[in-house]
Amino acid sequence: MSKYIAYIVDTLNHDTSVSELLNPYDKIKKVVANYSAGTLK
Repeated sequence: MSKYIAYIVDTLNHDTSVSELLNPYDKIKKVVANYSAGTLK
């Protein structure tokens, strides 16, 4: 949990949007691609 809080704090410190941190679409897409390729850890 602290990893994600650190991402949010860092993003806010750099005056950028936190919306990409809150949207899990890219992470899910990466996991599905790894699963399809047989490299899921």
